[in-house]
Amino acid sequence: MAGERALASALLIASAVACTPDPPPAPPTATDPLAHLRAFERARRAEAHFLEAPPSDRALGADPYDLAALPDGRVAGILRGRDALVLLDASLEEKARVPLPRSPSAIAVYGGRDRGPFRRGDVLVASDVVPVLAHVRGEERLADIPLEGVVGARDLVVGEDGVIHVVEEHDDRLISLRIRADGTLDRHERAVPRGPIRLARTRDALYVASVTGHAVTVLPLDREGIPGAPSATATIDGPFWAIDAIDTDAGALVVATGVEDHPLDRREGFFGWVDSFVYVWMHAPGSRELARVAALNASELGAVVPKAVLLEGAPLRATIAAYGSPNELRLSWPLGPRAAPAVTAAPALPGTSALVATRAGIVAANPLIDAWVSTGHIAYPADAADRRGDATRLGEALFFTELMAPGHRSEGALSRFTCETCHFEGYVDGRTHHTGRGDVHATTKPLLGLFANRPHFSRALDPDLSAVAENEFRVAGAPSPNDPHFSVDAASVPWLRALRLERASFGPDDLRTALMDFLMTWTHRTNPTATTHRSFTALERAGAVAFRDRCERCHQARAAADQPASRVAFDRWESLVLSDGGPLVWASDAYEKTGVVPYVHELGARVPSLRRLYKKKPYFTSGSAADVRAVLERARFGPDRFAHAGSTEGEALDAATVRALEAFLDLL
Repeated sequence: MAGERALASALLIASAVACTPDPPPAPPTATDPLAHLRAFERARRAEAHFLEAPPSDRALGADPYDLAALPDGRVAGILRGRDALVLLDASLEEKARVPLPRSPSAIAVYGGRDRGPFRRGDVLVASDVVPVLAHVRGEERLADIPLEGVVGARDLVVGEDGVIHVVEEHDDRLISLRIRADGTLDRHERAVPRGPIRLARTRDALYVASVTGHAVTVLPLDREGIPGAPSATATIDGPFWAIDAIDTDAGALVVATGVEDHPLDRREGFFGWVDSFVYVWMHAPGSRELARVAALNASELGAVVPKAVLLEGAPLRATIAAYGSPNELRLSWPLGPRAAPAVTAAPALPGTSALVATRAGIVAANPLIDAWVSTGHIAYPADAADRRGDATRLGEALFFTELMAPGHRSEGALSRFTCETCHFEGYVDGRTHHTGRGDVHATTKPLLGLFANRPHFSRALDPDLSAVAENEFRVAGAPSPNDPHFSVDAASVPWLRALRLERASFGPDDLRTALMDFLMTWTHRTNPTATTHRSFTALERAGAVAFRDRCERCHQARAAADQPASRVAFDRWESLVLSDGGPLVWASDAYEKTGVVPYVHELGARVPSLRRLYKKKPYFTSGSAADVRAVLERARFGPDRFAHAGSTEGEALDAATVRALEAFLDLL
């Protein structure tokens, strides 16, 4: 314990990421400068069993993701990767562990009056896989609360009136549950902008932050705590990641984090205008406007991709924790909430996904470090199942922090960013951005499941992960003054010690193989629509047949996109699609011209993977299809050609086939 406190204190004192560039490399002795990386990749691919790969929610550690303060002074936290609720004392020592439904995603404490099955202080937990709310009292899990039809719950709040609010990302909905006097539940639903990720509640309103919808939405509450139609919306040109709100005498103060409100621009050869920002608004009761108070460049202040916001009163203050850099921001309002806040930066571990105020201070959930963190203290949950080596842990840090691109500045179009700035949790940000090539725009693509899906990306110019790693270091680092073939000395990046790496230094090849190792492990998360049953419904089976006959010529049922021999027969689809990993890629390594123009390559675009479609809206390289139904309704089939867009010739799908294909595609 004392050692962990000393380690944490040392880490939190250090605030800078320093990487030392190597001398210019000697000319390669082989014709292929990536030969050593490709040898590593070939060896790993020879050992790979793509159909047996576990989903990443099983492969990447305990994943302490969210937490809540209990009335008795303890902290309850969820381990998203281990399906467990843990109860921690004030020193963050684990005192109990309660099993939960698969992949818990959000936690809240019931604060209403005792009614029906609920008691003040009960813990409620939502899952992004299982359509229930787990109900825990003390160390006992009570009967789950059904959430019929809810797919992919992402956040949960409970008001003092006892109304429970859940947002889910599959159908972009807010579900509110009011407890009747007899203990039964009234259910109310509201549509919200695409990709809701976080909720905040004040006395009179709910505030929803949406990643791919690029919006903060206000939903006023009636006297019973039920939300009405949205009354105000604030939008930016990119994702929001976190939000909190608090009542003040002047109205509700709302603080959210997101990307810079500017189109992403790659025409200068680098990722331009993607700094992280903190947005501050005031919302007067009944107002149809979020009045912006401030927009702060968080990247410039050292806080990159802040994914956790905590507002507290008396005195009014905010803590904003960065996921991508070793800093947090502290905001205060000495002149009142309608004035711009004062801001200071302080060192902190990167990787925070949630914050909670306790009697002993602020506690963080940190999935990157895989620990619970408070000032001067790191508590690692016991996790015998975690067998990851240094390479995977370091690779995850390279993806999610500035470690891959040190030395960046926030001046004009220049930005401090991480891969997650545009790929939230590895998926997408909902943008269709300029690629820097002619008039070609492209949607953001998921970066999970790459190992089985080569050649990579729409233009397929990266033939393997070796090229991906080399190019990502080069592009992410441009126009940094650092040579992209730098080395990292753990002594100059003190927070790396929190990952408990055995080695003290990493050369350029070590960094690239670490990123590759992580990407090889980073499969897609479990599909919530495919876990509730073990055989196709009649509609899903009809969709599978239609897909086989209409679509599988291009989107093939392969275990690896570039291995035709890995294509599996139709009679195996059901068991593989409905398994936890859902491992089929539903792609090939071919180019196709299907009418989605302008083409990203002279041959068209590489056939994309169809895995986890609900997480990658909008569709096509152009982003011109908002949902799967739009994709299917625009499709045209002919004897010698197929068009996804731009054609009125050929056979269209009838309404019944569209519904069946939607049901099947939702399982992939």
